[in-house]
Amino acid sequence: MKKFPKLVFSDFDGTLTKQGKFSPAFFDVLELIKTNESDLIIVTGRPLSWAHFLITHFELDTVITEGGGMISNRIKESRFEDIPLVTKDAINHLEQTTKELLKHFNGIQLSEDSSCRISDRAIDLGFLKNFDRDSEIENFFSDRKINFSRSNVHLNFWAGQISKKLSIEYFLAKKNVDQNDCLFFGDSLNDESAFEFFNNSVGVSNIKEVQDKLVSPPKVILEGKENEEILGVLNYLSTLS
Repeated sequence: MKKFPKLVFSDFDGTLTKQGKFSPAFFDVLELIKTNESDLIIVTGRPLSWAHFLITHFELDTVITEGGGMISNRIKESRFEDIPLVTKDAINHLEQTTKELLKHFNGIQLSEDSSCRISDRAIDLGFLKNFDRDSEIENFFSDRKINFSRSNVHLNFWAGQISKKLSIEYFLAKKNVDQNDCLFFGDSLNDESAFEFFNNSVGVSNIKEVQDKLVSPPKVILEGKENEEILGVLNYLSTLS
């Protein structure tokens, strides 16, 4: 891509953060996108409540959360439109399976933000490392037709069809924007559907940690420590402005 995109889509954790936190570079990215008359749409595995936070504090118009299960739009300064992209039946099936999960696996803990989620639930990867029953849990989900994927921080699980690709397709159709006029940044396994969808996609250099596991990698993969996380996003966008 040689020109600045009409829309910039990006994963959040590990892509717009620096060592898990906000940094000054995040505000530089926002300013660069605004200066070039573009918009940022964050596509994250974080819960719905994070959409409200990001829209309110950073003047974003749309944030996609829960791995693509929810789209939130700004209506007015303090009002939001939250759109689930899964059916009520899928949400009910997820709720029932979550209850069975907690009963079946003694001692298992959902992530603290699971109470804020609608279309999916999550288990912290740090907890799973110590719990040491990953394969049993994944088999439990598969037997109940529950889908799952890993981000940098969570094992997310859900019922129905949820992916970053599907939510982005929905958004672009509503806005009547061609995906060729857009750019996607990511760094993790749950970004793969978006990497496959976009003709213009970029992996920040820390994607090397999961690169060998990707069937559909990003079209461009940045290299070097200077292109890790948010710095890679800032550096790449700067070459287009």
